[in-house]
Amino acid sequence: MKATLDGLVLFEQLELKEGSWRREAVQRTAAGLDGMVSVDLGCRSRRLVGRGVIRAFSDLTLEARLDTIRLLMDGATHTLTTSDGRRLSNLRIDAVSAGKQIDSGSGASCEFEISFTQLGE
Repeated sequence: MKATLDGLVLFEQLELKEGSWRREAVQRTAAGLDGMVSVDLGCRSRRLVGRGVIRAFSDLTLEARLDTIRLLMDGATHTLTTSDGRRLSNLRIDAVSAGKQIDSGSGASCEFEISFTQLGE
């Protein structure tokens, strides 16, 4: 499955692990009253981890694609679109790690892992 991040970086998505949404609530009690008031704040965030392979025709192009992903670790939210039609928005990139580069006759590739936090639902 292929995927793009903000329509900029094309990579082969091997695996995307989606965590469960975390629900938040504020609970308050009052002196002399039984029970409590609970205010539901809804689904706040969830963790996602994407593992894949980036391929390029040269070492320089491969490094440029990895640098583009690293530059997206800016605290802003981004959108991940997969070739099967899934679109995950409001993703903050928390970490990017690249594996060992593999050179082949048709170019270069490397495995990578991206950790996301999806904000809101």
